[in-house]
Amino acid sequence: GRQGRLLATDVHRDKTKALATLLSDAFYTVRVHDATDPVTEAAFDRVLLDAPCTGLGVIRRHPEIRWRRSPADIESRVILQTQLLHNAALAVSPGGVLVYSACSDAPEEGPELVAPFLAQHPEFALEAAAEFCERRIAAGTTAAMVFGSAFPHAQDALFTETRRRGL
Repeated sequence: GRQGRLLATDVHRDKTKALATLLSDAFYTVRVHDATDPVTEAAFDRVLLDAPCTGLGVIRRHPEIRWRRSPADIESRVILQTQLLHNAALAVSPGGVLVYSACSDAPEEGPELVAPFLAQHPEFALEAAAEFCERRIAAGTTAAMVFGSAFPHAQDALFTETRRRGL
């Protein structure tokens, strides 16, 4: 059976309402929360930050993104993503796992964002990508920048990186 609980948050009320309808038992808690404020009432063994990003990795499905994004958009998203990542780290229990994910192939929203985080948070260590990704990811890598071939018939991209907090 299931153990523990799942807390899902989003800053948008309509998204949390839709999610609460899908996850309608005591195992799940869904609520509106602005993640620029840290979750402080509990520590979690697993934290997933699906960061708001430019969406540059999903241009195939949303070609309008190409004309709606500018370098300033990347800069403003990176500022927000950095704050959210630091706050997500505060919610991870010792020995817990933090997964950062962004549907962008912009280096600023992936490896260039994660490197300073790790320098500022030495209590986190990168996990091997093979521990959390399908075999399409090369053995020995720590980050997964996944392109087209991992998504059949697609040219989408996703950056994800997992780190474990020390005890």
